[in-house]
Order: sequence, then C-alpha cells, then structure tokens
Amino acid sequence: MAAVLRENESMGNDVRDYRGRIAVGIIVFCAFGLAATALAGFSPAIKTALGWTSAERAAYVPGDSIDVPRDFYDKNDQTLLVFASGTCGACLRSASSLGKMAEELRGSRTRFLLVTPAVRHVDQQTLVSTASLHAAESVALDLTTLRLKNVPTFVLVNQTGRILYSREGYLDEDGSEAVRSAISRRQS
Repeated sequence: MAAVLRENESMGNDVRDYRGRIAVGIIVFCAFGLAATALAGFSPAIKTALGWTSAERAAYVPGDSIDVPRDFYDKNDQTLLVFASGTCGACLRSASSLGKMAEELRGSRTRFLLVTPAVRHVDQQTLVSTASLHAAESVALDLTTLRLKNVPTFVLVNQTGRILYSREGYLDEDGSEAVRSAISRRQS
C-alpha cells in the first residue's frame, strides 16, 4: 500500500510539474507578446505596417481650393504661395532659394507671394529681407485660420484658387527644381 501511495504521489508531482511548465510557458509567451505590442506602439513604421495609423491627408491637395484671401491670387494666371516663418529654421535655411525663385518669377505669368505669420513682425521681416524680396512679394496673415500644418509649405494655385501643386518642407535644390517644374508645366 505504501508503494501505491508513493507511486500516486510521484504521478501527482509529475502532473504538477507539467502544469507548472505550461503555466511558465504561457506567462513567457504573454510577456513577449506584450513587449512586442509595446515596441510596435513606439515605432511609426511598425504602426503603419500594422494599420494602426490613419494616413494623414496633406494640408493642401491638388484639386482643392486654397483658403487664403482671393486677392492673393486672382490677378495672375498662377500664384506660388510660400507659407514660411522667420522663426522656423528650415524656412531661414530656404531663404536664399526663395529669393532666387522670386527673382525668376518676376515678370512672368506666375506671382510669388511669401505668406508669413502676423505675429513676431521683426522675425518675419528678417526672413523677407534675407530672401531679398520686394514689398509686394510678402504678406502677413493669421496662419491659424488656415488648413496649413507645416512651414515651409509651397502651394501653386491658378487664378480661381484651385491648387495645382503643393509641397511641404525645406527647399533644397531638388525641392526648388520640383517647384520650378510644376510652375513651368502649368505655364506651357
């Protein structure tokens, strides 16, 4: 009888051992799953791949109407609106390119207009003067009333305010060429 009890006792230990191993396995599996989910939540690329983010629509999309006063664009075939700020590093680094672009467009059918925030006037004037813009090539506006999300943003519109082209971000050589190309495609 003692032998049978020892045998049952050892079988009970085996079952408990087996259950314990399964429990540890489940806990480890859950911990890895939780860690992977947490890491995925911090990585934009993984979040996008898993479909956890919605695609953010650009502020200005070709085909839409622009949300600035009509007199900014209704007197020219096209107007290149450049939203920028004198307190923005990328805008200040783009200033010489902006100046070159404004100079190239003077006398063409496309108007260049730098739109800056209506606040911190001295900073905005620094951007205007660094870009060597004429007085008629810049205007201050309350940008909080617009769909604008980032500066600098470049938006080419026609005489009715329909958006033909838009681009956000620093204006490097490739960006300058893309804007010039958009303007020339629509002037032909």
